[in-house]
Amino acid sequence: MRLAIIIIALSNLQAALGVAQIERIEEFLKAKKKNYLTYQEKIGQSRYETLGGVPDYADNNYWMYALQIKKEQIGKTREHATLSSFKTKNIQARPLWTLNHLQ
Repeated sequence: MRLAIIIIALSNLQAALGVAQIERIEEFLKAKKKNYLTYQEKIGQSRYETLGGVPDYADNNYWMYALQIKKEQIGKTREHATLSSFKTKNIQARPLWTLNHLQ
């Protein structure tokens, strides 16, 4: 078995920024969780969409919010149903990635 060693070199500026961000990590995580809970409350009332949850065995840093659209019930694709709707309300959203088996 071969191991690859990857060296990442940060400039002094990048390292200082990283340290400053780490010092505020609890504040950032608290804000992200608050946003998630707000979205979950609002979207929880929708019969067309669900917001991805957190399994009982895991913890979450809430770096992204996965919105799942029930295409069978709404009869539209995510682009028509959600992305265009968000755009008209000045909410930034985009598809995150294509499923691996479709790439």
